This record gives sequence, C-alpha cells and structure tokens, in this order.
Amino acid sequence: MRFVFTASGKVHDLKATAALRWSAGWTYLFDRGYFSFDLLSVLLNAGAHFVIRLKQGVEYRIIRSNPIPNVKAPAGIRAIKSDLTVSLPGWASDVILRLVVYQLTDGKIIRVLTSRHDLSALSIAMLYKERWSIEKWWRWLKRVYKVKEPLGESENALPLQIVAALASLLWGRCSSSHI
Repeated sequence: MRFVFTASGKVHDLKATAALRWSAGWTYLFDRGYFSFDLLSVLLNAGAHFVIRLKQGVEYRIIRSNPIPNVKAPAGIRAIKSDLTVSLPGWASDVILRLVVYQLTDGKIIRVLTSRHDLSALSIAMLYKERWSIEKWWRWLKRVYKVKEPLGESENALPLQIVAALASLLWGRCSSSHI
C-alpha cells in the first residue's frame, strides 16, 4: 500500500499533483475538483488510469452506448443508468473514454469518467463509491491521530507518523491512569 498526501492545505491539491509521480497500471480515483485535461493527460501518458467524477457542464460526444447487463446492484447503488463511450471536445480526438452514469439509493445521479474500458460499468461505479470510504478513513485518521500533514516524503513517512501518533496516544492514556 502506498500513501499519498498531495498538499498541506496551503496549496490547492490540483496544483500539488504536478509534483507527483504516477504509476503505470494504477487506477487513481478523483473527485470533480481535480478535473483538468492537463492532469488527465499526464496520467494517460504515464500509463495510469483514472476514475473521476465529471463536472456539470463538461461537454462530451457520444461515440456509442454500451449495453448494461442486468445485475444486482450493491448496497448504496440503485442502478446503472448508462455506459457510454465518449470523446471530449477540446481534447485530443484519439482519447476515447467511458462515461458511466449511476443512481444512488437516495436518488442522486453520479457521472464518472474513466479510461478503464476493461471493467464493467458496475465495477467503475463501485470504484468511485469506494473513494468516499477512503475519504471517511482519512478524515477519521486526521482527527484521531492529529495528522495535519506528513512529516516526511518517503513511502514510509506516513505509516511511521501514524505508529508514532498511536504510541503517543497510548502512552498518554497509560500515564494518566497511574496518577
């Protein structure tokens, strides 16, 4: 597992992504605030994939509509509404993407754009849905362990920081119970 912090909060995360190295074959999950032709081009050029929520008002051209298999949707997803192969005007015409539209059980419609043509529409929807589980985990981690920003940039920096925070938390609880 690799942890990535993009910025401390003083720099917009999208700008901070310019300093990151993207791994070929990985699939990166983004919310719509990261939608940028520049970022997505860098990912594709690195051989990486993406699943990103599409901003309102982004135009696309439908190349074809893909069939939606009749499968049971998992908890939280009511139905896959459409699975389209699309291109985006203003971007290289040879970049062919997928737009998966699905509905949550509360009725909300989610539109995600991806470079993954090898996965089912349901798998794409589930990947994006899981992004929120990761967000909730980060929020919990930052609150419980008081992690505001990483203390180092190596692959081991964040795990070591978390272990140190846990040890400090436990030490504080053990010390206060002996008073």
